[in-house]
Formats: sequence, C-alpha cells, structure tokens
Amino acid sequence: MSNVEKSSSPWLTQDKFEDFLQAVPLITELQTKKKITKPYWPLSPEEFQMLYKMTYYCALGIVETLELVASDIDLEKKIVNIRKEGGKLEQATIPPIIADEIKQYLKTHKKRLFVVNRDSPWRYAIAAAKIAKLNFYEEKKIKSVHGMSFLFFKKSWEQQMVHDGFPAKLIAIKMRKKSLLSKKWSAVDINQLIDLEGEKYPAKKKGVVVLLDALGIKGIWKSNSPTNVQKNWNAVIAKCRLLTNDLKSDDISPTLNAFSDTVIITVTGSDMKNLITKTAEALIHIMGFAIRQNIFFRGCISIGDFFPDPNIVIGKAIDDAAQYYQMPEWIGVSITPSSHKSISSINSILDEQKLFVEYDIPLKNTIEKHGLALNWPNDFANMDEKLENSTEEPSQTLIELVENNIENSDDITVSFKWHNTLNFIKR
Repeated sequence: MSNVEKSSSPWLTQDKFEDFLQAVPLITELQTKKKITKPYWPLSPEEFQMLYKMTYYCALGIVETLELVASDIDLEKKIVNIRKEGGKLEQATIPPIIADEIKQYLKTHKKRLFVVNRDSPWRYAIAAAKIAKLNFYEEKKIKSVHGMSFLFFKKSWEQQMVHDGFPAKLIAIKMRKKSLLSKKWSAVDINQLIDLEGEKYPAKKKGVVVLLDALGIKGIWKSNSPTNVQKNWNAVIAKCRLLTNDLKSDDISPTLNAFSDTVIITVTGSDMKNLITKTAEALIHIMGFAIRQNIFFRGCISIGDFFPDPNIVIGKAIDDAAQYYQMPEWIGVSITPSSHKSISSINSILDEQKLFVEYDIPLKNTIEKHGLALNWPNDFANMDEKLENSTEEPSQTLIELVENNIENSDDITVSFKWHNTLNFIKR
C-alpha cells in the first residue's frame, strides 16, 4: 500500500476499525467508477461489515467466522460456540457493543452466516482499507493473503484489550490461549470476562440523533409575557412528546429529553430508511407546530452510533450533533456533514417524499455548500395560511411573520438569521 498513509498503530483501534467499517459500503460505488477490478462480490456490504465485526469483537480467526451457523450463537449467554475437528467446541465471548446487531442479523441469516470463501473478505478488506487510508500490516511473517494476516482482526482486538486494562488471564481466555491458561494460570470462569466486557464495551445503538435549540429565548421575558412564553414552550414540548411517542413500534425506539431551551431526540431501529423517514416526518410537524407557537428552532440531525441511557446519551453521533447544531445561522434543521451519505443513499427520501433538500446552508462565518436541510416549510402547504398563535398580535402568514421579525430586530446577527430563513422559505 505504497500510496496509503500508515495508521498510527500497527493494530486497529476501535476508532480505526470504525473508519474501516465506514469505508466498506464505498467499495460498491468505486466498482461503478471502475476503480477496482473485482466484478462481483458474494456478500452485500452490510454482510461484509458484520463478518468483520464478529471477527474483530469476538476475536475469531477468519476461517472460524466463515464456518459459523446461526445455532452457534447464544446471545443470552453472550457466547459463540466454535466447532473444532473431532467434535470439540471452543467458546468465544460476544461483547454487548455488537449483541443487538448480531440479533438483527440472525433474523435474516438462519443457517450459515457468511456464504463466502476466505479470499473475498480479504480482497474486500484491502479495498476498504485503501479508502480509509489505513495500512494493514504486521511485523511477524505469518500466512497472509495480499499482505494481510488472517489473524489481523483478532490480534487487533487483543491489543485493544491490553490498552483497555484487561487482566492478562482474561485476555488469554478471550484469545483462547490454552497453553497460558494451563501453565501460568488456573482455568478462570469465562463469566468474569463477560462481565468485564459488559462494563468496558456496553450496548451500542445505531440510529438518529436530533438536537434542537430554541432561538431568541434569552431575555425574551423582557418583551413578552413570561406566562405566555412558558405556556407556548410547554405546548411545544407536549407536542414533541406526542409525536415522538407516535414513532414507537416493534422496530423503532424513540426517546426525548428537554431542558431549558434545548430538545434532544434519539430514535433507534434496524430499518434505517424507515427510521430516517419517520423521524423527518415528525420533525417537520414539530417545526410547524413550534412556529405557530412563536417558538423557533435551529438544530441538526446526526446519524450514527451512540450509547443510550435514561439519564445521559453519549457516543459518536451525539458528539457530531453537539459540535454542529449551533453553527447554522437560521431557523431550520440541517444534516451534519458526516451524515450526508446516510441520507443521500436513501434516494426515495430525497426524490419522492421531499423530506430533505440540497441547500447552501448559512453557517457562522461561512456557507456549507451543497448541504442537506429538513424541508420543514412542507408543513405549511399554503404559505398564505394565517398562523393562529397564543399571542395578542394579529395573525400573520409564515412569510409575514419572518419579514416582521427582520423589520423589528435590533440585533444585526439575529436579523441575518431571519434573512437566511426567509431565503430558504422562498427558494
């Protein structure tokens, strides 16, 4: 890989592994541009991703992964049973971080999990590594295909466990190093390893994170009745809860938290197309209802992994949203740049339902060219509709409301936000 930058470590950290996984779906796109020569891959990108995840997180050899059948997986005990010659069984553990994904995968793969020979996964991995600018290499000379060791993922997870402070005896159990367990330590209950993996690598969800920030709340009590402001805000939050709860189904799990002038919504599920569509539809209704109550949201949508909890949500998607959501200078909801591909890949959302539109989004001190924004004006089928609200002001159309705020604004930065919003509505 002469033209590929070396990673900072000869092993795949969790962050580098995530970069590698993100590159896997791009190989299909590169095929169409004739930048790789393989005409056919026997697995889908999602199946390849699962193959790599199980090999990495369960510390398996590639051949062990390829021989797995659904009955080898015991999610209740968090165990993978590995069948060896002579009818012997070995056990590998399943960290909670991938347990839910494996559960979903098993719904559609009820026999052999990966119907492919061992050559294709490595060719595919090398192509993904090039895209992710990773250099897969090892110092030791062991059997490899195209320069990549068959044990690369397993060895990387071993190094990750060392980095995360696992006791050597638990690492030996994870790696199934029988000689060490028999000579250096007595047999240790595998449940100790399972418990520590549960602590170190908790369940991770993939879904949608929405961060909304109400503009103009600071000092609003000086020019508006505090009672009216509180009444309107409470009505908006009640509507948010109602629409969020309506998302619940056997496959979709939403949460909502509101504090001060900020709203955080998370939505998880296995069908990403359905997840994004339903969330966007709910947000369009939320934006419309809030504006009718004189509450104006700015925010963003991030798509990715996070660790849910009733009291705090953390993870890559949350960090992404938190970094971006206050950057746009308007009333509206935009997609974080790292989430564009997830939205754009679902063509029907863009082309048929018009839930999102491509737009040059105004940011602080710059413009995000070819950004993606929630098409929230869709909630106002007729822009001449009079907005009934709880204030004593005469009813206005959406455009009149925005123009009135531009005219009456004493703050130039606030005025720019209203101008930017008007441009988006009139686009």
